[in-house]
Amino acid sequence: MLVKDVIERYPQTIAVFVRRRLNCIGCYIAPFHTVTDTAREHALTTEALLLELNQSIREPGCDH
Repeated sequence: MLVKDVIERYPQTIAVFVRRRLNCIGCYIAPFHTVTDTAREHALTTEALLLELNQSIREPGCDH
């Protein structure tokens, strides 16, 4: 999934990108980069980043 789409569909994930110091918010590449691309470019495992993103989506109070 593209980072741009993740952020638009699940705005609560913005906190994960900020906490990890991933400058995806407002980045001109976000519309073209997948979560996997982002993880690789920042020396993270895709699994670890996806886990954090999914946890942020499932937090109490979320309607997803």
